Amino acid sequence: MLTFARICKVGCIETTMALKAPDILNYFQDRYPDVDLEFRSEMRNSLISEVMNYNLDAAFISAPINSKAISQIKVKEEQLVILTSSNSPKLEEMLANQPINIVVFGEGCIFRTRIESWLSSKGIIHYKSTVLNSIEGIVNFVESGIGISILPEEVVSNYYSGRKISTYGLNKEVGTMNTVLIYRNNESPSRALKAFIDMYL
Repeated sequence: MLTFARICKVGCIETTMALKAPDILNYFQDRYPDVDLEFRSEMRNSLISEVMNYNLDAAFISAPINSKAISQIKVKEEQLVILTSSNSPKLEEMLANQPINIVVFGEGCIFRTRIESWLSSKGIIHYKSTVLNSIEGIVNFVESGIGISILPEEVVSNYYSGRKISTYGLNKEVGTMNTVLIYRNNESPSRALKAFIDMYL
């Protein structure tokens, strides 16, 4: 077994932090108990900046990213869905009766960007935003009928299947999200980071 003392600092978006990080941590710690994984949740652009500025060793972000200073490994393709309350009218009716309210994370969140793009594609440019900072909060607000949102289908089906929520599929352009693991390529990765990267090669 490889043993060395080192902290590997990894950034991720909110859904990865809340739902994937525990499994990642358990898997890694079983193999490298002397390495401490330190997770931090930020918005996509902040994560890229933190990696570039040596504040994070790596980060999970949504593709694409085009930078010669960054290496990336495709981790997963996810399908996004629109969420509404099961007690609300059908989505088409809601869109027809504007203004519509969206329940989202703050500016810079990939999910917020996608739902705003989706609304724009339907000619809807005026809407209200309720901003929250947790998945649980978003699900609670949607379920109560305050507004609609967008999240990965896997998140909804695996963790919130018993909630009073309806989901609607999206076209491939808006509804497909590719998650990549990024890290700097201008230096050799530490042994801890290399061990982490090797999990996804």
